[in-house]
Amino acid sequence: MSTSQVSEIFDPEAALRGRETFMALREMDPEVFVVVVSGYWDDALENELRAHGVCGFVQKPYDASALHRAIQRAHSEGSSPAPSA
Repeated sequence: MSTSQVSEIFDPEAALRGRETFMALREMDPEVFVVVVSGYWDDALENELRAHGVCGFVQKPYDASALHRAIQRAHSEGSSPAPSA
């Protein structure tokens, strides 16, 4: 069974920022599927996070169907979300 995590990447109230949250999740479960949600978009950050294994991105505002599609894509686009070494 696969685990999915949806995370707001730039939550100013969060104790951990998006990168740190993602890396902590990856340490806990190397096979976790992470979909990032944000109202702020930065192509360089997206590329960096994809290189580390983030499976998908959803730009705010979004609806439930957009989030559902991103999660489905994350699970269907590969058997292992972890980056190859």
